[in-house]
Amino acid sequence: MGAAGQGQTRRAPRWSDGSRATQRFSLLTNSTNVWKN
Repeated sequence: MGAAGQGQTRRAPRWSDGSRATQRFSLLTNSTNVWKN
């Protein structure tokens, strides 16, 4: 989980660029987390 948290913190600033991008990235991160688990 620690690694996932770091990845999210790094991508967080990019999400602020657009709310729509945030939603898409959140879905992608959720899918990646499931695969990692």
